[in-house]
Amino acid sequence: MSPKVILVTGSNTGIGYELVHLLAALPEKHTVYLASRKKDAGLAAVEKAKKEKGVTVKFVQLDISDPATIEAAVATIKKQEGRLDVLVNNAGIAEMMAKPQSATTPNIPALRNTFETNVVGLINTTTAFLPLLRAAASAGGDPAVILNVSTDMASNTFMASPKGFLHEGIAYNTSKAAANAYTIALARELKDAGENIKVNAVTPGFTSTALNGFGAGGKTPEEGAKTMIPWIFLGKDGKTGVFFLFVSIADLG
Repeated sequence: MSPKVILVTGSNTGIGYELVHLLAALPEKHTVYLASRKKDAGLAAVEKAKKEKGVTVKFVQLDISDPATIEAAVATIKKQEGRLDVLVNNAGIAEMMAKPQSATTPNIPALRNTFETNVVGLINTTTAFLPLLRAAASAGGDPAVILNVSTDMASNTFMASPKGFLHEGIAYNTSKAAANAYTIALARELKDAGENIKVNAVTPGFTSTALNGFGAGGKTPEEGAKTMIPWIFLGKDGKTGVFFLFVSIADLG
């Protein structure tokens, strides 16, 4: 496998941070970009990765809810690398821990804010980076990859089963289900056009992070990050248009 240029959004903490340092530690010497909304937080995370993990990663400021920072990040990576092999859309918000909501009593401001980030922000980021992903894909080697980090609660099949949970988190759950729908649409369009780009969504399963108030009983952020690595390095025969849920449908009851 040749060295790749990889960008992970929302990667100064949590699963994103763990994924960045795991990717940077691989023997292929990939160029890995750690992205953060705030410059100081991102630079601190880059330094932390160097001191604690012994890896070198690059920083780019990127707030997926701010088109100006998306455009600036694209320009930075274009100038420095000329291409992007892998985009991991990890950034997102939950808006469900401190803002009570349910299907009958929705919090409309939280709903709008969550969709603006998790759906509109993801789509804006993805389409902005498509030219750089196409530049990588056109080289004739491995496909470029877009990986959208999703959640169990985005699966209607899972949530309709007896094992579904957190139904009251409608802002987060419905935004991620919408993002899954976009994943499928984008994957199909690129595949039908014969483009060498794979697009998938994956959930690491319940992982204890700040997003869920560090809920007990989940995977560690590093364990969650490890589950995503195979979906980042896909060959020409790799899957596209898939939402990979770490729950067997046969086990849903």
